[in-house]
Amino acid sequence: MKKLSLLLVVLLFAVGYSYGQRTVSGTVTDSDGLALIGANVTAEGTTVGTITDIDGNFSLSVPDGVDALEVSYTGYTTQVININGASTVNVVLSEGELLDEIVITGVGKGTSTKKLGFAVSKVNEEALEKVPGIDPGNALRGKAPGVRVVQASGNPSYGSEIRLRGSNSISGSQRPLIIIDGIITDGDLRDINMDDVESMEVVKGAAASALYGSLAGNGVIQIITKTGNSDGDGLRVSLKNEYGFSQLANQYPIATKHPFLLDPNGVQMGDWNGDGVETSNFGFDLNNQPEIAADPEGRFVNDFPTTVYDHIDQFMSGGSFYNNNISMASTGENMNYMLSFSNQVSGGVIDVLPDYTRRNFRANVDARPNDKLKISFRSMYGLTDGVDVAEQGQGENLFFGLLTYEPFINLDSPAGERDASISEFNATPDGFEISTTNAESPLYNATALDWGFERERILGAISATYALTDKLNFEAAYTLDRTNEDGFFNRPKEYFDASQITPLEGSLFLNTSKRNKSVASTQLQYDTDLGENFNGVFTLKYLYEDLTAEGFNAGGTNYVAKGIRDLD
Repeated sequence: MKKLSLLLVVLLFAVGYSYGQRTVSGTVTDSDGLALIGANVTAEGTTVGTITDIDGNFSLSVPDGVDALEVSYTGYTTQVININGASTVNVVLSEGELLDEIVITGVGKGTSTKKLGFAVSKVNEEALEKVPGIDPGNALRGKAPGVRVVQASGNPSYGSEIRLRGSNSISGSQRPLIIIDGIITDGDLRDINMDDVESMEVVKGAAASALYGSLAGNGVIQIITKTGNSDGDGLRVSLKNEYGFSQLANQYPIATKHPFLLDPNGVQMGDWNGDGVETSNFGFDLNNQPEIAADPEGRFVNDFPTTVYDHIDQFMSGGSFYNNNISMASTGENMNYMLSFSNQVSGGVIDVLPDYTRRNFRANVDARPNDKLKISFRSMYGLTDGVDVAEQGQGENLFFGLLTYEPFINLDSPAGERDASISEFNATPDGFEISTTNAESPLYNATALDWGFERERILGAISATYALTDKLNFEAAYTLDRTNEDGFFNRPKEYFDASQITPLEGSLFLNTSKRNKSVASTQLQYDTDLGENFNGVFTLKYLYEDLTAEGFNAGGTNYVAKGIRDLD
C-alpha cells in the first residue's frame, strides 16, 4: 500500500545586471532616535526597494533619473525624501495612523479595504497565532463574521466543513471556493499546515460570484502562506514542538435501569451455556431460555443486579497528539524564500485505532532578477495516513454496539483462543451470551479490522510578472492541485462476526482516486490615476482550466490462505 513519491523543488537563482545606477545608503529611525527594523525603502516610481537591517541601516541601488526615496513603516507616516544626488540619507519617521488593511482577493493588486466596493474579512497572522487551529478550516472558527465551521466527526483525519453566510444551494455543494496562494483547489483543507499560513481572506455572497464566477457561488476563502523573513534581512530558523492529549469534553450518560423481569431472589442459576456448568444469569427471569423476559409494564425501573460498565470510558480512553515543525526563511534584496517541514501525529479519543499522521513539505520562493521582472514559486507536498471507520449503520459500525450494549457486558474482556490471533479483545465479551442486542463489540472491531487511507497531495504555482512600463505589467501563471488517494478495508480470515455468530473467511476491498486541477493564465494589467481621489486597475486576462478525475475499485472474499496480515 506504500508508494514511493518524488518531489522536485526548483529553486530559482537569478543574477541581475543594471547600468546607470548609483548607491544611496542611510538609516531610518523614529523621533526618539531608535532604529526601525524592516522599514521599507523604495526608489519612488519604481519597484526597486529594500528594507532596513537590525540597526536601521539600508543600502539601495537607485536608477538614474530617480530623485526621491519613499520610506514607510507600519504605524508611522510614510515620507518621500528628495535625495538630489546625495549618496547618504538619514530619515526620521513620525508616528501616525496605522496603515490601512491590504487585501489581494478579488482585486488586480494589493488594495486597501477602504477602497473596495465589497466586504472582505481578513484574518491576519496575529489572530491565527492567538488561538491556533489544526487546519485552516478550524483556524477560521470564531475569527470572521458570517463563517460557520462544522466538524461532523471526531475522527482527526476528517476535515471540517465551512459554510459562509449567503450560500445559495439547498441540495448541491455549499462549500466555498478555496484559493491557496492563487491556486484554485478542490476545497480540501486537511493537508495544509497552519504554521505555514500568514493570513486568510473571506468574501461572501454575491460579491464572490461577481469576482470569480459560478465556482464562487458559495463564497471565497483565500489562504496566503508565508514567504521570506518577516523580521527583516538575513536567515531565520524556527523550530516548534507541540504535545497534547485528546479526551472527551463531556461524559455520555450510561443506562443504570432496565425493563426486564427479575426472579424472586434477584439471582438465578442455571446451565445457560449448555456446557454442564451452572452460572448466574445476572438475575434476569429467563422464562423462554435464553430470551430475557420483558416487564409487562415496559418501564425502565429495575437496577442491573451486577457490575455496570461505562462503555464510553472503556472505548474512548483518549490518545496523545504531537506536532513538529521546522522552517527556514530569508529576505534579501533580490530573493526571498521560505522552506518548511512539519510532522503531525494525532491519536484522537479512541486510543486503539491507528494514529492519523500528516507530513508536509513546503517551498516558497520570490526572485527579482532586475527592477522589471519578478518570479514567484509556491509548492507544497503532503503525505497523509489515517483511518476511515464506519460511523453509521449496524454491523461493523463502531458506535452502534457502543451505544446499544447493555452495561453488564464487559467490552474489555480479553481475547480467547479463537480471537487472540487478530485482537487482544473478545468478539463475544463477558455478558454477551444473555444480551438482547445483535451488535458487535466495538473494541474487537477496532483492533481486528483494517480500514484506512493513504493520500498524496501536491500544490504548486509559478508566476512571472514583467513591468513593460511604469503602469503596464504583463503576468503569466500556472497552478496545480493534484491528489492521489488509496483506501482499503480488510477483514482477516480469522474474523468472527458476533452479530451472526458465524466465522467469515476474510475479505479485502480497495479503492483509488486521482484528481488533477490545473489552471494556466496570462494577463495585461494597467494601473492609472483617474484624478486626485480616484485610481483604477484595468485587466485583460485569458484563463484556461483543466480538471480530470478517475477512480478504481476492487474487492475479493474468501481468502485461500491466511489473512493479509500474515502475508506481509
